[in-house]
Amino acid sequence: MVDIVLYDEKCSFCQLSKSIMEKLDWRKKLLFFPLQSYKGTALEPEQLKLTLHVVRSNGRVYRGFYAVRRILTRLPLLKIPSILCYLPFVPRLGEAAYRFVARRRNRIMRLFKMFRLSKSG
Repeated sequence: MVDIVLYDEKCSFCQLSKSIMEKLDWRKKLLFFPLQSYKGTALEPEQLKLTLHVVRSNGRVYRGFYAVRRILTRLPLLKIPSILCYLPFVPRLGEAAYRFVARRRNRIMRLFKMFRLSKSG
């Protein structure tokens, strides 16, 4: 069974994350779908822009940290470390970390690009 990952194709942070996840998805358990092409009515378009969404084959939807956790469990290399995401205190910290990164994803990408340019030059 394949999970659908709705990502923002206009976001360079999202594109980089997608690229990394695709390389780690050896068993092809994730299908990446741009949220800009989403035509359904079950998910709010504005929410899709703000938060990562994963939709399981049974229709269950994961958002934010829980979407990241679901993705980690689907990637063979990260399956065992993903168990840590199920410890009692981790979801609260994970949600806070997810919101922190999500709000700053454009800044993070600018820093990433600056770092890459300084390393290559």
